[in-house]
Amino acid sequence: MKKNKITLIGITTLAVLAILLLIVNSRKSTLNKAETQFAINDTANVTKVFIANKQGDKVKLVKQEDGTWKLNDQYEATIENVRLMLFTAKNLQVWAPVQKAAHNNMVKRMATASNKVEIYQKVFFIDFWGMKFFPYEKCTKTYYIGDPTMDNSGNFMMMEGAKKIYIVNIPGFRGFISPRFSCLESDWRDHSVFRTKISQIKEVKYEMPKYPSESFKIQAVANRKFNLIRLSDNSIAPKYDTTKVIEQLMLFRSLKYEGTVSGMSPSKKDSIIRDNLFQITTLTDNSGKITKVKMYTLPEYLIKNQDKMDELELSYSKDKFYIIINDSKDMYVAQYFVFERILQPLSYYLVR
Repeated sequence: MKKNKITLIGITTLAVLAILLLIVNSRKSTLNKAETQFAINDTANVTKVFIANKQGDKVKLVKQEDGTWKLNDQYEATIENVRLMLFTAKNLQVWAPVQKAAHNNMVKRMATASNKVEIYQKVFFIDFWGMKFFPYEKCTKTYYIGDPTMDNSGNFMMMEGAKKIYIVNIPGFRGFISPRFSCLESDWRDHSVFRTKISQIKEVKYEMPKYPSESFKIQAVANRKFNLIRLSDNSIAPKYDTTKVIEQLMLFRSLKYEGTVSGMSPSKKDSIIRDNLFQITTLTDNSGKITKVKMYTLPEYLIKNQDKMDELELSYSKDKFYIIINDSKDMYVAQYFVFERILQPLSYYLVR
């Protein structure tokens, strides 16, 4: 009896496995290999990614020799977002083709609402048995990413030149992947203002235009040893709080702005630059690279009288301020909470 039971279990298990195998093979047979190879094998060889939509938004990400990525030939791209995008591109997997009943409507939808992705890689004219010669750049993948599925478990995607649309996702990830292929420049820009380790700092200068006696600079003289110098007379402070100095210098390893200012009129911007400057911070690293950041108070209007809502009083934000990096045309918003320690005057560091 026991032997028959074991045999029955074995037969049932084999039957289930056979059915599953038939389902998998059936699914595979319906997929066109040329239309479903969305994933790239080697992200290390990716040299450029171009993403665009029908509304005119576009980004170009180009890998630099030092491993960083350039955004639209102008800005540094945030490396975390690039790595996430490349990880996604490597692990894309087709879940299923779009059902016939919905296919034509989905084609029309993707024609107007999808992101086109072009991936370029370094390939070789000769690549045989491990021997690679004559490298060149080639567009190896071009596909369109459409809307998420109703359950947000994947995206509708289509290879360029293909006849069918497929539902594509990442194994083990429940969610849609289209945000990782954004064509908005703001989603890729690195928000770093300063990114310098304390061991790489040669000098930091703090200029306070309205309080010149509080202006100073910190110069490195040895490993974790610095001179604190008054800018008013170029004299070296005999005593200062070493801990405070080192703590604020360590912050320069990663200081980021909050966002880019957009929609500001030229006259308002000129007014802020003319009247609201409160500090200039200039960092010089050991290689001679200079990062100069001008900081401006952010004006805001407060209600002067609750009974008369139209009576406003000019004030300045206690949470945020404007910055301009290296005389760029762009203006950014930064938080006092993030930059607070590098906004302190000379007297804050002196020991009496």
